[in-house]
Amino acid sequence: MRIRRMVWIVVLLALACGAIPAAGQGDGDATPADLRQLLSDPGCQAACVLGIEPGVTLAMEVPPILEARHVCYNALRLFPDDPGLTFTIDEVGRIAAFFPFAAEDARMIIGTGSDVVLDLGITGIERIMVDDVLEAFGPPSDIATDGEDYWLLYDSLRLDFHIGDDHTSIYHIHLNLPLTFSFVNPDDGGTALGSVLPCSEPAEICSIATATPTGD
Repeated sequence: MRIRRMVWIVVLLALACGAIPAAGQGDGDATPADLRQLLSDPGCQAACVLGIEPGVTLAMEVPPILEARHVCYNALRLFPDDPGLTFTIDEVGRIAAFFPFAAEDARMIIGTGSDVVLDLGITGIERIMVDDVLEAFGPPSDIATDGEDYWLLYDSLRLDFHIGDDHTSIYHIHLNLPLTFSFVNPDDGGTALGSVLPCSEPAEICSIATATPTGD
């Protein structure tokens, strides 16, 4: 009983798993135009995935949306006083079936509050280059950095792209409401570094905020 009071974990496993469709997986023909389409929907005001839009989609709408796609998920509530759930989709090949830029082992996490979805992230992105993002969405409204990593911020879409170590590719896509950044310095006792630090190096990343996509 004491242990139950200290750590209270609820795990809900959706039984909506189905065969993973072959079409769409690892689609090598996906283009920047496809990227914009995958991150939008006529019914969404800002960026969304599968019609799930942070700040708009209700928390209770997430399970039926995923189940309609036969997407297996885990929903976790770690503490009894936490009003939200965290939905995790990490079945091998599942995300690549509806998001062809995702690797086979990609993971999607959807966080909710008591009422609405707060954020959505896909980790394990492949074949999206910085130039592809510029072609699909234009120059970012800002570039965030913690001094090591870099993010392309699209404030009006509430969308950001985390740039990989090679400074040319994207490995994480994040939808958030509101679009905020607060970095922490682990070398200084976890002191917050602020929202967006000045971006000067590397030049190939920091200069793209004023770049004009060339397109094809």
